[in-house]
Amino acid sequence: MSEILIEGWLPIGSVVHLKDYDGLVLIMAYMVSDPSDNVLWDYGAVPYPQGLTGVEGHILFDRSAIDDVIAIGFRNDEGELYRDALSELDTEFTEKKTASREMAT
Repeated sequence: MSEILIEGWLPIGSVVHLKDYDGLVLIMAYMVSDPSDNVLWDYGAVPYPQGLTGVEGHILFDRSAIDDVIAIGFRNDEGELYRDALSELDTEFTEKKTASREMAT
């Protein structure tokens, strides 16, 4: 497992194991808002290998929930630039994520 990748943004398509989750998930989105309560999460994923099995099949989680990186998704220059842009938004996103959770409670 790479701590650097967990602290940064993993590429779309990465497969990870989460603490307190039975099974693997495939990352498919960044900086996701839960439509039921508007809480922000670092990642949106689907179960692996099943994939999207319905509207309620999404799994939302933060980087801190990852306990193992099984496979790193596809990487190219465009993806690297995108993740660099996400990293530049990290502080602002973390503030908004914290505020979204305070509003939801």
